[in-house]
Order: sequence, then structure tokens, then C-alpha cells
Amino acid sequence: MKKLLSAAVLAMSVAACQQGSPYQQAYGTNFPGPKDGMAAVYLVRGPAAPEAPPIPISVGRQAVGSLAGSSWIRLDVTPDPVDLRAFGTQNSTEVIITMSAGDTRFMIVEPEGATNAKLLTVSWDEGRKLVRAGQQAPSSYVPAPPDLPMGTN
Repeated sequence: MKKLLSAAVLAMSVAACQQGSPYQQAYGTNFPGPKDGMAAVYLVRGPAAPEAPPIPISVGRQAVGSLAGSSWIRLDVTPDPVDLRAFGTQNSTEVIITMSAGDTRFMIVEPEGATNAKLLTVSWDEGRKLVRAGQQAPSSYVPAPPDLPMGTN
């Protein structure tokens, strides 16, 4: 009986260690995915100096919010091409990504030089890590109805 009890305790200890692994601590057990029939885009900005200006973001012509240091915005988008823009003080960068229903993508937003900003795709691991470490920024994004192309609403 003692051997059976010892084996059960050992098995539970191993399971407990796996749940508290660095992966679980960094990413959690239930990172939210896209809504049914939609795709999710996480726009994230890593740490920045306190005096660094926020970077405004738009989808097509629709402004969706700004990212200060260590912040993120989640967009639920229709499964179509998505026109993303990041704005510096004088220039902007445009990236068009094609999303399918059920997709999740992480994009990092960074300043580029003194007057521009850039958008880069990052891995799930890096994106999730940045989202977990940051604060959610307010977003005014409303997805286009499925029958309209993105950026026309």
C-alpha cells in the first residue's frame, strides 16, 4: 500500500511541476484565440522610454488606437486581407496581411528612426510573451461587415 501511495504522490508531483513550467508561467493555459468565423491580430509594443510618443495604428482608413510602451491591442478581423498602418511623426508604414478564419497573428509595432514606425510579424512565442507582459490599450476598432472589403466602413 505504501508503494502505491508513493507512486501516486510522485505522479502528482511530476504533473504539478509540468503545470508550473516556465512555458505555462509565460503563456498561460488558455490564451484567447479568435472568435468563431473571425481571425485575431495582436498588435504589440515592447517596453519603451516613458517620454516615447505612442504609435497610432489604423486598419485601412479607420483609426483603432495607439500603443505606448508595453501595450497591445487585439483586433478581431474578418478572414480577408487586412491593411494595417503604423504612424510615426511624419511617415507611416503599411502592411497588408491575409487572414483566414481561425488564424491568430502577432505583429510588433516599433519606432523606425525619428519619424516613422514599422510593423513586423513575430512568432507566437514572442507575441504571447509580449502580450502577457503588457497592458491592453483601448481600441475603437469595429470590423467591416463580411460583405464589405476591409477599410471601407
